[in-house]
Amino acid sequence: MKRWSLGSSRMMWLALALGFVLTTAIPALAAWKYVMQENFENDPRTWTWRQPRQGWTNSQPWVVVPWPQVTQPHWGIQNYIYRVDPSYPERYIQAAWCDASNSNVTTGGRDPEFDRYRVNMHTHMRWGPFATDSLTIMEDTTTIPPTNVRVRVRDARASFEWINRVAVGDTFFWEVAFSATSPSPPNPLTARDQWYQPVRTFPVFDTAGVWVRDTLVRGFHCGRADTYWQFALMKMDSLDSAGTIISALGKRYVWLGWRFKSNAINDSLRGAFVDNVKVSIDDGLFDHNAVRCATYRARDTVWITYPQVGDTLLFHLQHKIAGNGLLRDSLGNAVRTRAQCLVNNQAFFSTQLDVNAGEEETTYNLYSTPFIVPIEGPYEVTWQLDADNTLLESSETNNSCMTAFGAVTPNYPPTTSVDSIWYNGTFRSLSIPDTIYVQRQLGRHTNIPLIVSNGDEDDSASWFLFNSTDSFPGSGSPVMSNRVWPSYEHDGIDTVQWNIGFLADGFWYLSTVIQDLYNEPVYAMSRTVIAIVQVDAPEASDGLLPTETSITNAYPNPFNNAIQLRIGLVKDGNAQLTLHDITGRQVDHIVLDQRAGWQTVTWQPRHIATGVYFARLQVNGNVMSTVKVMYLK
Repeated sequence: MKRWSLGSSRMMWLALALGFVLTTAIPALAAWKYVMQENFENDPRTWTWRQPRQGWTNSQPWVVVPWPQVTQPHWGIQNYIYRVDPSYPERYIQAAWCDASNSNVTTGGRDPEFDRYRVNMHTHMRWGPFATDSLTIMEDTTTIPPTNVRVRVRDARASFEWINRVAVGDTFFWEVAFSATSPSPPNPLTARDQWYQPVRTFPVFDTAGVWVRDTLVRGFHCGRADTYWQFALMKMDSLDSAGTIISALGKRYVWLGWRFKSNAINDSLRGAFVDNVKVSIDDGLFDHNAVRCATYRARDTVWITYPQVGDTLLFHLQHKIAGNGLLRDSLGNAVRTRAQCLVNNQAFFSTQLDVNAGEEETTYNLYSTPFIVPIEGPYEVTWQLDADNTLLESSETNNSCMTAFGAVTPNYPPTTSVDSIWYNGTFRSLSIPDTIYVQRQLGRHTNIPLIVSNGDEDDSASWFLFNSTDSFPGSGSPVMSNRVWPSYEHDGIDTVQWNIGFLADGFWYLSTVIQDLYNEPVYAMSRTVIAIVQVDAPEASDGLLPTETSITNAYPNPFNNAIQLRIGLVKDGNAQLTLHDITGRQVDHIVLDQRAGWQTVTWQPRHIATGVYFARLQVNGNVMSTVKVMYLK
């Protein structure tokens, strides 16, 4: 609660609001406050008539007349026809009905899905009383004992939604009763002259759209209505008393009523339904309301609950101002108020705000300057509106809101990389775009050492090493090695013996993935492609003449400096070996022994590029055999 002193400028604002001090004209304001919102929830069979409901500013009971026996017609609650609240589609799925007959009944009751309203009914439902003379806005704690600070009510109104499905002659009414002194309401069924129907003025136009006259619409409906819910507004200053407009403002006791009356004809219709009843008061003041606050990461404005030490945060406040236009002082200057943000009760951010609202209520968003989390631990963030108590408001209890979060020491993600492979007597880097050709004999264990770097400052992360035929990290299967997967990093270099003896010929990619308990998986992939090729040992001659003229073996294949080709000639002839690139262009040739039998020749390429070549055996101008070889520098 805010404290007051008679010498403060705030008391001057109070006096202005109460009308005790008159200087210059102050613009009319409108800070509407709900004193009741009713959606008729809870069990229809045990809905508490005649008992105050909790959660309202003005917690008054609902009453039905006549107070029922089980067999008497009266208003009640049902869940067959109701108005859906779009904000809460799964809640508030009930409404009041003119013939429910289920008050204080633990079982049974009437249901409009199966029952229709009865003949010769005259039932009434009311709520109240509430006051339209003055309103308590806060407690003055400077007096002994403390006293309430009250302001005059400027306006009051009620609204509700309804459906009325009846025939001509059956009528649904909504009405208001009031008293300046008596807390007992007039009987709605017998003292009819003390219940007044609200009226609203509507313009009437001719077929050309020209205004003809204004007409008054009173608070009742008879005859069949369509299937849509209708909205009704009950203004407390516009009530019909035998053709004269009277007002219920300035009264200490005001009641709202809904009445249904049917004749003796059974029309087999459902009758009147009421839902979403709201009663609001205008106290003539502005109201500044801290609605909600939250903590966001500064880099992407994503809501965060457990930031880490060193993170940069923004503190957000959504606040609303109810009133009408820009609030000005008696000299016409705009009134400004200070908003501040405290972190663990220490002032962190402050700014000045104009007290500016739309016709009734305007929503604003306010962000603090960036906040860097200094240490681990709990943090409490509090926003305060009107921090210097300069503004008299409709409510002084909704100017602050709080959020909290716990900061933790950063748990950095682990790191991983596929570093190098053993090749030609040394470790060769796998971090550059390149292709390495590796030989292996099918079905034999051919282990090639790999070096992988892993690290995790906070945890012992688990990791996998994959080989795959595509370049997507983490795809394929774990490599065959001396490791059991998953393995665990040791903050440094891990050596793996990669067994390629059972892999198919082709291009292979290596990737690694590592993950700890607190972060997303981290992937790494070699930029160098490993080309695996199968090699065979040279064939030994058995001393017999060949059975066909051909190249029977090429070893090693692929090769670096030289390759041996085993050639068999069935009979003597003009034989030569020509070498061609993949376009068919001849790059070299070797003259062979012209005699029948076995021979081995060696080809040492010179001044040609790495790649695939074709060796062709030609005898007497005819191509007898071709083999593909791969030359690697």
